[in-house]
Amino acid sequence: MFWISMFGIMTTAIYLYFASKFLEFGNLFGQKHNSRKTKIIEKLDKHGFWVVLGWSFFPLVPTDLICYIAGSIRMNFIKYISAIFIGESILVACYIFLGESILKLI
Repeated sequence: MFWISMFGIMTTAIYLYFASKFLEFGNLFGQKHNSRKTKIIEKLDKHGFWVVLGWSFFPLVPTDLICYIAGSIRMNFIKYISAIFIGESILVACYIFLGESILKLI
């Protein structure tokens, strides 16, 4: 179950990273938040791995959004995909463990 989930997540993350260029998400991001765009790019260049890792681990925010942002600013792909894998692995493992524990109680 873990590897099936991770395969789907990683496939989607790779697609969104590269599709953000073709979907012109970068243009929309740049137009709406032009004043903050430079700051965001600097932060992601400096702390991008940790931002993506934390974002992908936190269950209440959509991971797709950080995938679009990382792809549109062309964040280092190895750092990006590593952070997504680690963050989502922890989250998926927690879901599986908690789900199994709940099913054992029933």
